Amino acid sequence: MRRGIILYGLLGALVSVGAAQEHPIAVSPERRIESHCPTFSWGPAPEATSYDLVVYTLDEDGSTETQVVLQETIPGGGLSWTPSMDRCLEAGRQYAWAVRGRTEEQSTDWSLPSLFEVASGPSVAELEEALAVVRAYLQGSLEAGSGEALAGRPRRGFRGRSP
Repeated sequence: MRRGIILYGLLGALVSVGAAQEHPIAVSPERRIESHCPTFSWGPAPEATSYDLVVYTLDEDGSTETQVVLQETIPGGGLSWTPSMDRCLEAGRQYAWAVRGRTEEQSTDWSLPSLFEVASGPSVAELEEALAVVRAYLQGSLEAGSGEALAGRPRRGFRGRSP
């Protein structure tokens, strides 16, 4: 219950003066996701020509931190957005996000916040680093002349079928 009160209070403070009545509905992500760079999607707000999206982290007890981790304006009435690789979210963290529609004159209220968690696992940077290590190892093996297993031939003692 505390999480909801804090989130509604925090996002409620972002509502523009003179806001339009209808707001977009946050669709995804929600619950637990695997991707560190999720695609955020929402339902349309009437007459919106752009959308503001904001993502907050949640503390382990479910309350929001004061730091916004993502904030973006999506032009042209788009109904989804995916952050670039350098703006991906941290694994093992809980987040809340909301979206609002904008016209030239006013903004809608913020959508109700949607909560989700990014599953723990290696980050994109960690995977790229591991891939570089594997590539360097394989390159070194080939240069040393021990790449016969990599050329599609089974090693001695292989009991499977030959290609």
